[in-house]
Amino acid sequence: MLIRPLLAASVVVVVAFAFVALAHEESLVSLADDGRLSGLPEEYGSAFLRVDRRESEWKVEVELGGRRTQLPRCLVEFFENSSKPLEIGASWYHDSEYLPPYLSIGLAQKPGRADQAVWLDIAFALDDARLVAFDLSASYPERSGQLAHMDPARVCTPDELRSLRFRPAV
Repeated sequence: MLIRPLLAASVVVVVAFAFVALAHEESLVSLADDGRLSGLPEEYGSAFLRVDRRESEWKVEVELGGRRTQLPRCLVEFFENSSKPLEIGASWYHDSEYLPPYLSIGLAQKPGRADQAVWLDIAFALDDARLVAFDLSASYPERSGQLAHMDPARVCTPDELRSLRFRPAV
């Protein structure tokens, strides 16, 4: 008879987590043709996402409040492989004990299989433009989605990482 109270407690915990997850939503951020980002609070200063596609090798730079992070080639390749327009959001009104206020760039990736969906989220701290998250998720019809918090060292060489300002969220 212990099963019913445990089942009821499990349902309460799942519902509580779902409520907390739904309570936090990112605010949409708009990207202008000149790279200016709008929709962020003024306290974080001006914001830009510059994706230079004119050269043979793309360049991607994030500028937040005058601080810049230029992505190394190993991460720029995810922008080149994006199959849809970027989705940009931000959050600054959550508890920042584990995750600082951030700007998030979502990139749908060209899948390896026709029935696969692959998504990459790259997040930057609003206060200093450092990379704070690099998350890859994939879903397949035969199983539920999988999310992986990745260390850029898994896709970048040590030389490429030297220039990257990375402060992973706890």
